[in-house]
Parts: sequence; C-alpha cells; structure tokens
Amino acid sequence: MEKNLFNKKINELVFLLQNNQILKAEKIVDEFLSLKISNPRLLNLIGLVKLRSGKFNESLEQFSKGLEINQNNFEICNNKGLVLYNLGKINEAINFYKKSAEIKDDYYLAYYNLGNAYIGKADFKNAILNFDQTLKIKEDFVEARNNIIQSLTYYNSSNLNSVIYSKINNDLQNLKFNYEKSKNIDVKDIKKYFENCMEIVNKSIPHLEYKFSQIYRRDQVDLNCSRHFSIFNKFNVIPDYCFSCYKIQIETQNVLDLIKLYLVFDNLEVKKSKLRKCFVETRPNIPGSYKALIYFSNIKDLEEAKEQIEPIIKKNVNENSIILIKRGCSEFSNKYPSYGKIIPKDQMMSYPVKWKEKEDLVDEKLPKTYFSDEKVLPKTLNGQTLNDILIIGNWICYARIIGDYSYKGIIDEFNESIYISKKIKDQKNFRIKEFKKKFN
Repeated sequence: MEKNLFNKKINELVFLLQNNQILKAEKIVDEFLSLKISNPRLLNLIGLVKLRSGKFNESLEQFSKGLEINQNNFEICNNKGLVLYNLGKINEAINFYKKSAEIKDDYYLAYYNLGNAYIGKADFKNAILNFDQTLKIKEDFVEARNNIIQSLTYYNSSNLNSVIYSKINNDLQNLKFNYEKSKNIDVKDIKKYFENCMEIVNKSIPHLEYKFSQIYRRDQVDLNCSRHFSIFNKFNVIPDYCFSCYKIQIETQNVLDLIKLYLVFDNLEVKKSKLRKCFVETRPNIPGSYKALIYFSNIKDLEEAKEQIEPIIKKNVNENSIILIKRGCSEFSNKYPSYGKIIPKDQMMSYPVKWKEKEDLVDEKLPKTYFSDEKVLPKTLNGQTLNDILIIGNWICYARIIGDYSYKGIIDEFNESIYISKKIKDQKNFRIKEFKKKFN
C-alpha cells in the first residue's frame, strides 16, 4: 500500500475508533489484514477494533504480533493487558499493565487499568494506590477518583491516609450512628449525625460531583445485571438467570424515610439474601420515588425474610412504608406482564428454551472476567462511607426537585447535583406526580 494511502487509512481507523463506529472500522481492518502488513501501530489499532468487537482471541493475536516486533511498546503492552483481562486472565493482565507502566512511568492508563484488575482480585489496597497514581498524572480523571471511592466501600483503608479520599472515608467510618432495632430512628439523631458527616466531606472536597444514586450492601455474590440487560436490550428476551430472581421491595414516603431505611440496611443481616440496595427512582416511566430492594433466589427464602424485616421497618422507619414482593426487574415485567406475577409456581411464566440461543449470541462477545476462576467477590463494609454520603447528597437534591421537603429536618444546606438534575430533567413532572400520589 502506498505510504500516503496507508497513513490516510490509519487516520480514518483512529477516527472511527474514537467515534465508536466499529462496523466501519472492521471493513478497513479486513482490507489491512488481506495485505499482511507488519506495522506495530497498525497491529495495535487492529487489536483495538477486534477488542471492541468482542473478538478477544483475534485481538490478542494482533497485540502479540505487535509485541514480537517491538516488545517495549507501552501502548500495546497495556492493550494486551486489556484483552487478557476480558478473557478472564486477570493475573496475566496485571503483568502486562505493570510492564506498560515500567516502560512509560507517566502512562496513566496503565495505572488505571492495573487498579481495575486489582479490583477483580479484591485487592483493594493496590487498586486504590494505582488509581491514586493515575490521578497524580491526570488529576481530572473522574473514573479513577470514582473507583477509589467505590473501592473504599469494601476496604478498611486506615493505613492509606496519604490518599485524600481514603482519609475522608476513614474519618466517616470512625463516626458511629447509634442504631437500636427496637426504636424508631429519631430525626434529631440523623440531623446531628449527618451534619458531622457533611462537615468531614465538605472540609476536604466541597462541591464534588458524583454520578451515582444507589447505595449497596453486597454479600459475596455478583448478580451480573449488566450482562442480563445487555441480552434484554438487544433481543427483548429475559435471561434464564432472572427467572430465579425475587425481591422484597420497600417504598418509603419521603427521602427522610429512605435515609432511615439506609441506616436499617446498614445494620440488618438478612439470611440467604444476595444483595440489598436503597435508591431514588430515575428510570423513565417507572413509578415510585424512594425504594429499596433485597434480592433472593427463591420465594421461600424471600417470604421468611419478609416476615423478619417487616416489623423492623415499620418500627424503625415508618409504619406507612409499603413492603411487597416481586420477580425480577420492572423493565422485564413491562415487556412481559406474566413474568412479574407472583402466583403458584406451576402457573408462573417459565423460561422459553428458545431464548437460550439469544443469550449465547450476546455471551460470545461479552468479557469472560465474570466467569474467571481468578475473580474474587468481595463483601461491602458496614458503616458510613464516602460513597454513601455523596449519594445521600444526590438523594436530597432529587427530593428538592420533586417537591419533597422532608430533608429540611436533617440538613440546612447541600450541594446541587448536576447529575441528578440532568437524569430526571425530561421526567420532572412525572416524578413530581409520582411523589404526590404515592402516599396520598
């Protein structure tokens, strides 16, 4: 291929990758592959296109060829780490990320990807240190900052006070809310507690924008919901796994009660539950405002847990809290109403076997990390974390937008959330109506 045409095609390939036009990029890749050109930059770009297409083994082949020509190419080392991670080979990925950082010690992506790989191993200390190194090189890298904050929901980082977010998290963890299961949670106690929390946060990182709205308490289980929604969104079929997903759903009257419920969840042990979370409802056309979910794999465990937690919630939060049981996600029930019906088991909608081929088509192109023997599943810490306090700030912004002023009982001033404002901008009137009608 003539040099000017080669450079033109390379630049076009870069443009298509940057703009996520992968199908067009694959056509150029096919043209290059037919010419069998051995150029490290080209091999790196082809590897990236194959990676983005979910063709992990073909991607690995291209990166390996590139390193045979130049073993000190820091970008190819990093990208080979990426594809190895996606193949579930986390330990090998870590080695290539390290090599990339050794070759170019200011290459922030190597440290960032190394941090993500350590998360896969539940090695949160090394994850946080590498994300912190990422921020020292590129201080505006929001994803690295967010990953530190989320890692701190799993790791007691009392020995990492040199990392600013870790220091804040440690100070928050040292604050203890005086929760008693037998008593209603007093608003005055919440007010005092959260004033102390916000003072710690705002003293060091005022006006920090945080793009999350759900607080989790996880046991060592990964529901892999992103995979299930990839299948549903592409083919409109519900994955087999989701036919054994049952939930206790709790709806609270206002944001103050949601915060109370969050405090209950932080202290609650629910046998055989997989996960619990509190959140504000932001999904378009999904009714409700303030919710919490507890996940189970069968109805028997769910019903036993409901009997356990219902009196606690009525006592600690509000006797008007709505507690019900449901199957799977609302999006699935909206598409297939019979799926969501809790009726005798032999009458419930069962998984159509023909949907399995749709699942397989998606799984072929999804990362294999979820199924890796090297992946370690962690459990979240109890107690308040920086992640929790920032999300509660977002809940309060949500409350103000929909006309719920119960938050004034616990906080006088708070930071506006651009994330929440944008998230519900186009559904503001719907959200206001939902809040007003639910308990009236």
